[in-house]
Amino acid sequence: MYKNVKPFTKNPARALTDLGANAFGYGFPYQKIAENRLANRHSLKNTLLSQRLPWKTLVQRLALSLMLLCTAIHGQSIVARINSLQGEVDILDLNGKNPQKARIGTPLFENQQLRTGTRSKALLSLADGTRLEVFEFSVINVVTLPSAADSIYISLVVRMLSGKIRLTTQISDFKDKKLLLKTPTLVAAARGTDFSCIATLKEARLAVHSGQVEVANRSPTLPQSVILSARQEVRVLEGREPDRLRFLPPEIIENYLEYYEITKAQEIRYRIRENDSFLDRILRKRSF
Repeated sequence: MYKNVKPFTKNPARALTDLGANAFGYGFPYQKIAENRLANRHSLKNTLLSQRLPWKTLVQRLALSLMLLCTAIHGQSIVARINSLQGEVDILDLNGKNPQKARIGTPLFENQQLRTGTRSKALLSLADGTRLEVFEFSVINVVTLPSAADSIYISLVVRMLSGKIRLTTQISDFKDKKLLLKTPTLVAAARGTDFSCIATLKEARLAVHSGQVEVANRSPTLPQSVILSARQEVRVLEGREPDRLRFLPPEIIENYLEYYEITKAQEIRYRIRENDSFLDRILRKRSF
């Protein structure tokens, strides 16, 4: 019955989400099941059935969840795992200390942050199945979002201090399953979308490749939000509501992050590429 379940060795440093992922991949909320201690068995049953998975898979997943309830786990939750690397990528604590070189397969905990160097890149799989690409000169941290007591699904917050990222998340039918992005100036909420963001301490730009994203200023005194659809971009400055939305040409949105750079003064500016002629740059600005 359990022949397809990969065996694992008990390790106090590993979290329920990671142990569950060892058998079935990321996305299934073993940690939430454990935290709720199956207080609402009918809710769990309905949630499992709503996934429309084969009975054999459902039984295996439930059996693993019950088994993990009996396992003593300590430490922070694992929120992501590194799938690929390029260049210099480090993992540090939240105080920016105790750096260690990241490697493929390295887990990322809630109390850690990931930092990329010059011409560096990292591809991560988040605990909810989201694909996160982190580009050069970026600093990110991922944490779980507090959810309703009867919810067994994991909601995540990607916090980016500065840099460039691209997030691709799957469509979810569950209203209590969320993905948030926070930078020093903006907060964005997405469910089933693909978008890119470049941010500094005082400015952020976000563009949507597909789906929809709701964006607002991070400050609670500026509650107005905007909803972006495919090929739209917005800029959010410190202390200001989101700027007017702009439609981007297909050639810009396809390689959005390549068209911007962060200066030493922490400003986001348009990057002039070597093969761009003067006329090309003028036309591109007008097409915005």
